[in-house]
Amino acid sequence: MINILQNCIGCGACVSACPFGALSLDNGKAVVSNACTLCGACVSLCPVKALAMPQKQNSLNDLSSYRGVWVFAEVIGENGAVKNRPVSLELLTKGRELANELGEKLCAVIIGADNSSLYAELSAYGTDIIYSVENPAYADYNTAAYANAVITLIKKYKPSIVLYPSTFLGRDLAPRIAAEIHTGLTADCTALSIKNGNLVQTRPAFGGNIMADIL
Repeated sequence: MINILQNCIGCGACVSACPFGALSLDNGKAVVSNACTLCGACVSLCPVKALAMPQKQNSLNDLSSYRGVWVFAEVIGENGAVKNRPVSLELLTKGRELANELGEKLCAVIIGADNSSLYAELSAYGTDIIYSVENPAYADYNTAAYANAVITLIKKYKPSIVLYPSTFLGRDLAPRIAAEIHTGLTADCTALSIKNGNLVQTRPAFGGNIMADIL
């Protein structure tokens, strides 16, 4: 909700400015209700600057505790069996390079109904840690369920880099996760490298006429 400071003079300008009816006057002072949506319409109209937006705490300001290169390992059903998608294994190979350069661990994240048969192949591609989320409810892909699982892992274990395959599933899942944890996302990367401890993501821009490097 909007913060109301002690210098409020009870002029009522904010009350009429609020499009949601969240502000009112009580004993000559402005008060705010749960109807406040933080739209900010009232802040600029206060003649004494007694209204302020709450300060957002960005957990990503301190990146020192974020370590580890993660790869979302997508699986595919084939001939009645569940297998790792080749693109997931390709990402693990690249992830191993990035992790070695950063001096961090390479981790695979896998979600499904029963993942145990996939662990050996993931380990063979240099994976140090496998985060496995298993439940019959994950047998079929669901954006909200998969995103919630990955977001929970990210918030708990704090990776510095997360790579997703550029598949239908990856293109659907990655933006949802990035939006929820308030971080950047670069699609259609043609190269990944490390520079001064940062991930450099290279991708085509301006219709493919130039290549852009994104940190």
